[in-house]
Amino acid sequence: MPADVTDEVMIAFGIALRSSSLAPKANELTRDVATLWNRLAEQNPELHLSKVLPPSHRRPPTRIQLAAMPASFRDDLEVHLAWAACQDPFAPDARSRPLSPRSICLRREHVLTVITALAKGGISVASITSLASLVTPAAFKIVLRQMLARPYRSDSNASDKLQAFGRKLMDQAHAEAEASGRSARDRRSLFGMV
Repeated sequence: MPADVTDEVMIAFGIALRSSSLAPKANELTRDVATLWNRLAEQNPELHLSKVLPPSHRRPPTRIQLAAMPASFRDDLEVHLAWAACQDPFAPDARSRPLSPRSICLRREHVLTVITALAKGGISVASITSLASLVTPAAFKIVLRQMLARPYRSDSNASDKLQAFGRKLMDQAHAEAEASGRSARDRRSLFGMV
């Protein structure tokens, strides 16, 4: 009966489809059936059909998620991204022009890529407490080693990306330090460069 269709029924349908049919795209077909079922349930409420959860066949994420990072790091990243978005155009260290929303998302993804490389290189996620810890010379070497060790190496310009990101962080730190009256030596010491 249609009223008996549940998530378990859809899972059983997918298993049966994959094991006993020659359907070339069984995973796609099970997802489409669940999606169409939900559409039918929405458009015909008088049938009292329950919605089902469309199956996900995506691989689990391999990157470290931002939620796994210390709160101080997450806060630091959000402050940096707000600065990059130029949310306060009258701030003393404001960018001359904001990054686009897609560029902000890309920057967040680059940070997560760097964090994941550091974790694979043996750095504890709990020890990464600020963006500054991503651009130290030791962290830079670990990330480069991890990127060069990948079998597909799609980022031939990975070092350029890391250097550009490090420069952006340094520029922001310099602007903040100048606004607070710190000397050039104090600014370099923020990143362990002295």
